[in-house]
Amino acid sequence: MCGPSGITINVTCADPEEVPPDLVRRCVERVIFTHPFLVSRVAMPRHLVIEVSVSAHSCTGIQHGAYPSTGHISLELNEISLFAQDGSFEVSEDQVLKILYHEFGHFIDARLDPNFRYDHDRRPPQGPMRVAYYHLWDAYIDGRLGEFAPYTLQERQNEAAKCQAALPEAAIASIWSGPPVSFDEILSLAERYTSPIG
Repeated sequence: MCGPSGITINVTCADPEEVPPDLVRRCVERVIFTHPFLVSRVAMPRHLVIEVSVSAHSCTGIQHGAYPSTGHISLELNEISLFAQDGSFEVSEDQVLKILYHEFGHFIDARLDPNFRYDHDRRPPQGPMRVAYYHLWDAYIDGRLGEFAPYTLQERQNEAAKCQAALPEAAIASIWSGPPVSFDEILSLAERYTSPIG
């Protein structure tokens, strides 16, 4: 379905009764036009195709590797992550929005913000450094999102402490509330926290 400004949003839901596609589409439109990272020097592109897939078997994440050449991004959403946090097992529009704000934060940092200087080919290989890199970047995004973040600082710290890289709470707190950082700075931090002590 074509939205405003040449942005096309296609939504596929494995269980449309559980997660209504129109709800997801409305939330995507809202997020791409109200995202707090879109400031005067960063703007949503005029032409963009967003493919959204929602299922209980998906791993939530945004794929933007093809964006520069094709104008396409794909977003997978785990439907369980869209449920209200009150244990009601009902999809919450507020939770959908928060997950989308976070995922589009990755896209905006990587593909639209020249100051972030993302380099897709320099991402760490699979292993502890890559795990640390994603936890740090997730915390950096959520710290800037504030009330729009899907997770609190404490939740991000708990998650990072249990991961393969076992990041300390101070690392997450520092990037959460610190000054703007670049892709290279996140890589350096990930390397620092995962390098063997020599």
